[in-house]
Amino acid sequence: MVVALITAGGKGTRSKLNIPKQFVEINGKPLIIYTLEKFQNNKNIDKIIVSCLKDWKDYLISLKEKYNISKLEWIAKNGNSQPESINNCLDLLKNKINKNDIIVIHAGNRPLVTNEIIDNSINTCREVGNAITSISCPEVLISKDKHEIIQRENIYRMQTPQTFKYEDLLDTYKKACEMNIKDIATTCDLMIRLGKKVNFIDGSQLNIKITYPEDIIIFKGLLEYEKLEKNL
Repeated sequence: MVVALITAGGKGTRSKLNIPKQFVEINGKPLIIYTLEKFQNNKNIDKIIVSCLKDWKDYLISLKEKYNISKLEWIAKNGNSQPESINNCLDLLKNKINKNDIIVIHAGNRPLVTNEIIDNSINTCREVGNAITSISCPEVLISKDKHEIIQRENIYRMQTPQTFKYEDLLDTYKKACEMNIKDIATTCDLMIRLGKKVNFIDGSQLNIKITYPEDIIIFKGLLEYEKLEKNL
């Protein structure tokens, strides 16, 4: 089984919106639905679990029915951090899936992930154990404290999905709890800290993360571009 684990528990403070950014409507549709539809429509995804703010769970259920997100099987309570939210999802999945099943972790505010990226992530995980989506960094980088240019040839920006075997995720987060590791940004970060090998795959500059108000403007523009492409 392949389960998409969608993190949608953030409060969206950086987006300066009056509701969590994953629920803001863009062209009449909540942002989280754009993301969920990508996994709903992917033939390799069997089930979906979402980490959600407690007060928004009922609304998410209503969106599931309205937009026919039939693969959405479970909704887990968000934690105080993304790693804690992921851990809550893993706990909820115990005795529901097998240890060798695949978990595709994806941010709910990355609505433009493609089938190609999802499929590549799953296939790579099957072949070598995990897959981390990333892209090269085209900008010039500088260390503000040392005023030195950082060589960017080996600098990559991590994206999602990040895909792992369920058993490996359980073991990783168990060790993190035992070692009281809390200051982690992503599961990839945690894997590296624990000395585990990770495998990188190509992402896309279009696989944007909606974080700031201007990101919504960019997303709307990309939606219009998609419409034009379909009509050509």
